[in-house]
Parts: sequence; structure tokens; C-alpha cells
Amino acid sequence: MAHIREEHSGASVEADELRGQAAEDARRAEAEQVITAYSLPPFAADAARAAAPFVDLDALCRNLAEAAVPRPLFGRGGLDPTAPAKPDHQAIAERLIRRAW
Repeated sequence: MAHIREEHSGASVEADELRGQAAEDARRAEAEQVITAYSLPPFAADAARAAAPFVDLDALCRNLAEAAVPRPLFGRGGLDPTAPAKPDHQAIAERLIRRAW
């Protein structure tokens, strides 16, 4: 009879461990869905996974997605990134000549 109680107790402990693992897997799957929905770059997705148990994941992913959007660099090489794709070479040459004199 004691042998049956030990087996029952051991099975109960194992069942609790499996329930806990299933709950953890469900939380991770839910976090992955939120992270995937925001199409985060790899570095931001890794940060979100690490912070998932501690913060509001939706808000974090929204902020990371906004921060990861590339922004134009103004003043890079003296060119305006909002300028037309084909620069006016004559106007550029005239500006360079004016600066030289």
C-alpha cells in the first residue's frame, strides 16, 4: 500500500511540473506572437524576449518598433536626403565654384 502512495505522490509531482512547463510554454508562445506582430529587427526582438516576463510586452514592442525605424541623416556629406534622386550637377558645380572664390 505504501508503494502505491509513493507512486501516486510521484505522479502528482510530475503532473504539477508538466502543468508548470505547459503554462511557461504558453506564455512564451504568446510573447512570440506579440513580437512577431511588430516585425522587430533581431536585436529588438531579443530585448523584448528578455524583458517579456517583467513588462507590458505590447507597449515595449511598440516602442522598440518606433525606435528601430531608420531615420534620414541630415547634413551627411553636405547633401539633403530629401532632395530629388537625380541632383542638378550644374547647380552643384556652380556652388562649388562660388565657394572656392
